Amino acid sequence: MESMRRAWRAWLLNGLSVMMLACFAHAQRPSIEWVGGGEVSTYIGFYFQDDRYFVTSEGFYIHFWRLSDNKLVRTLTGRQLFGRFLYSASLAPMPNRQQLVVAYPDTDPDTGYRGIRIRILQPDANLYNWTTAAQGGSFVEDGTEEDEPGNAAALAISPDGQYIAVGGGDAAGFTRHGLVLYRINGNQIERVQYLTRDPGWAPIFAAAFSPDGEWLFAGSTGGWVFVYKRQPDGTYAYHQRFIIGGNGFFIQRFSFTYRPDGKYVAVGVMPNGIIEIRRYNPVFNDWRLYMQWQTPNNSAPTSAVNDLQFTPDGNYLAAAYGSSAFGVIFYDPYLRIYQIQYSSDPDYRAAIPVMQVEFPADVATVAAYNANATELISSTRNGELRRWNLETQEYTTLPNHRGRLN
Repeated sequence: MESMRRAWRAWLLNGLSVMMLACFAHAQRPSIEWVGGGEVSTYIGFYFQDDRYFVTSEGFYIHFWRLSDNKLVRTLTGRQLFGRFLYSASLAPMPNRQQLVVAYPDTDPDTGYRGIRIRILQPDANLYNWTTAAQGGSFVEDGTEEDEPGNAAALAISPDGQYIAVGGGDAAGFTRHGLVLYRINGNQIERVQYLTRDPGWAPIFAAAFSPDGEWLFAGSTGGWVFVYKRQPDGTYAYHQRFIIGGNGFFIQRFSFTYRPDGKYVAVGVMPNGIIEIRRYNPVFNDWRLYMQWQTPNNSAPTSAVNDLQFTPDGNYLAAAYGSSAFGVIFYDPYLRIYQIQYSSDPDYRAAIPVMQVEFPADVATVAAYNANATELISSTRNGELRRWNLETQEYTTLPNHRGRLN
């Protein structure tokens, strides 16, 4: 009998250990892309309030850098700003760059349904007190055909500030997938439609509106790019799908430029550091391949394009590259700026590197121009912020700060 009790205790302890290990592993489960060697928006960065501030976030804090003296002046947590942790949330400026938009998963207190909540936040002059200028979202019962995304992996705001698109999911299927369009109506943010795609289970990792708001692009795993076109009633219709790379490729970033010679979109991809530019063909009413290239470093097959931005005239394209394997091996950690050579003859099209900076044992994650593209701020996963004078290619380092500054 005693031996049976010992066997029972051993079986029970072993079972509990396995359950605890499984729960811990699930709670600590990193992004599948990170396990594979990629970086998924470790940092974000953008200019704010007429280029007076630069905002960064590493997923725990939101930092505000005053650019008149390159000083870190304010740090906020997600709980301080909107009452939730930043994990699974997305943050972006409104087109006027005077307000912040945050989208995050939440539960409706009345129905218990899960979904996405969105807030537009307005700061005071010192960035201390924030008020909610508009809020809303949508919540649906689990398992419905038009399910809400389980996280806010992608956030896009139309240039006129009227529409917000939120996408989410993950490559392993642990999180609900979805892409939803919202409209801002006064101080309310209302759900307009669930945006269908093919395949319908595809997660959304990136989204962006075109400069005229006529097009919405969304990127997924499998190298899929889904294109939607605005309709007269204000909804967006599924218009086109194209693929970059195929299985094992992830769409990371979009950047648009509208020039006198045409409408262009650049797409950043992981792996291989692929950048593809597409041009809108008005005759066939679709976006067609214009040119494509990948990282010049052929020894970096897992490189990712973590950030991507055209100058307003479209003549230059800045890209932040890099990935790492478990924080030990680093691939292609570069900031690169390309001069884009446009031509009606495909043989004369080119992306010519005019600036290249390496960040050893790190990953470049941000490449952001100011409004008139006279300067650029880059950042890395380790938090090294450089403010570049693009004419001289010299930089000033902004003070590195980890943690909270009241």
